[in-house]
Amino acid sequence: MNTPLDLNTVLFAQLERLSEPGLKGGELEAEIQKAEAIEKISEQVIKNNNMRLSAAKLVAEYRGVKNADSVEIPQNLIG
Repeated sequence: MNTPLDLNTVLFAQLERLSEPGLKGGELEAEIQKAEAIEKISEQVIKNNNMRLSAAKLVAEYRGVKNADSVEIPQNLIG
């Protein structure tokens, strides 16, 4: 998992697992705990990506870049 698209895929896969009709009892509880862990990690990944994107915007503004094609955006932020 290296891009926001990969993260999105993981989050939707987890949502599908949580909605499985046969999931009950201990299996359901285990899946809920896994979902909570994924959510916490996802929050940190998103915060980190937002910080990196803000840094790229700041560099572009500081350098006076007007053309978006000349701004170097970290590749794993855009896939």
